[in-house]
Amino acid sequence: MFDLRAAAERSGGTAITDEEYLQALPMARSKLSYINRKYGTHHGLDYLAALVAEAVKANRLTSYLNALYAEREESKKKGAAHPKVKQPQSVDSCILSHASGKSNSEMEDLL
Repeated sequence: MFDLRAAAERSGGTAITDEEYLQALPMARSKLSYINRKYGTHHGLDYLAALVAEAVKANRLTSYLNALYAEREESKKKGAAHPKVKQPQSVDSCILSHASGKSNSEMEDLL
């Protein structure tokens, strides 16, 4: 018997949680149906497994980016910069560093 989830994990090269699988499966089935109708193909379970893996990766990326955005917005509300981004000392140094390819700290030393 074909194990779709195991095939999707092999295709994606990563383990898939129950929640991820249940979220990705309807999207993958819909995409498979669309592709088969549009192109007159008859892709089956192997292709569906690849589409499940693709949907899981897309959902993971979306979750990560949403969390990053929420963190950024929260730090903006608090008036703080993102902890990993060093803020330029002035607009001039930011513009100069962008134009010259030098880092902000290198430009600040020159100014």
